[in-house]
Formats: sequence, C-alpha cells, structure tokens
Amino acid sequence: MALPETVPYLDWRWDDLIFLVLAGILLGAALLVVLGRDVIRSGLWLVLSFAGLAGIYALLGSPFMAATQVLVYMGAISVLLLFAIMITQSKSGPARLVFQRQWWAGGRAWVVLQKATASSLVRFLDPRGACLRCHRRSGGVPQAVRRLSQY
Repeated sequence: MALPETVPYLDWRWDDLIFLVLAGILLGAALLVVLGRDVIRSGLWLVLSFAGLAGIYALLGSPFMAATQVLVYMGAISVLLLFAIMITQSKSGPARLVFQRQWWAGGRAWVVLQKATASSLVRFLDPRGACLRCHRRSGGVPQAVRRLSQY
C-alpha cells in the first residue's frame, strides 16, 4: 500500500512532518544535554541529538554526511566522551553536577542577544532601515532582499 502525498488530516507533506519530528528530537535532546544534572545521562542525550542531526542530513539528501555523523560522532566521539567520564569520575566526588546560582545573568544575556538578532534582521529586511543606499540605487528593493526572494 502506497502512502498518500500528504499526511491525512494535516495536509502537510511527509518530509515536512519528518523534519519537524527530527528537529524536535534534536532540540529536545540538546536542551536535556545542557539542563541535565547527571553527566552520564547528558552524554546519552548527546548521542540522541547526534542521531537527530544524522536523520536531518539524510532527509536533506546527503547520505555521506549522515553516515559520517553516525560513524564519527555517534560512534567515536560520544563513546570516547562517555568512557572518559566513567573512567575519570571519582567515587568520593559528587555524583551530580554542581550548578551556579547565576541563572538570572544568563537570562539577561539571552534577552540582549535576542534583541540584537531581531534588530539586525529588521534592518536587513527593511528597505527603509540600514539599506538606504542600496534602496536608492536599486530602485526600491535592496539587492540582498532580491537575492533572498530568488530562492
């Protein structure tokens, strides 16, 4: 039985749905790598995030990069990382990671970076913003915006 062109009830293409699932796995596992308090579990979440990235590479039509991701990163780097953690972890030390209490400074830095990113995107895409010279020369639309619209 052949699959239909779109997902039933959603009217999405299958590759869009697969990409969203793989991106969700990748981002969720990467978030658990950073927020996890157990080093071994964080290493295992890292393996899952590498697997999600390999799936995205395969979906994009790059089997060599997907195979390289599986062999090099999932196979070699993560195993090396997990063995290094297991070998060097002392029995008398804490089993869980010790976190600093400076989450508020990281939150402020994140907000500042998001504002800077948003303002640079607005200036790049707005012809009345930072691209006034190219706006006047090109007759209304900046060349960068025209290049983006070609894709």
